[in-house]
Amino acid sequence: MHWDEQRLVVSVYAPSVQGYRITMTPKLLNAAREVLFMITGAAKAGALKTVMDAPRTDLPAARIRPSSGNIQWFVDREAAALLDMRGNNS
Repeated sequence: MHWDEQRLVVSVYAPSVQGYRITMTPKLLNAAREVLFMITGAAKAGALKTVMDAPRTDLPAARIRPSSGNIQWFVDREAAALLDMRGNNS
């Protein structure tokens, strides 16, 4: 996804719902005190593993690093299936 880095929100066409949605940009999310990610389902397992193992990836979630806030991850078993649960992830 390409957007103006100075914007706080952008309008993005979502083919899955055949309409537009408002998306918060990394600039807005990185200014937050608390960022919560909720990841569910096996279809997200690969992307979650990539973000956790290689935080410099091009996936949008990897760009979220609050400057003075916290990130909390809420993940179900299916989405976490590929993660090393021994705490060795980045």
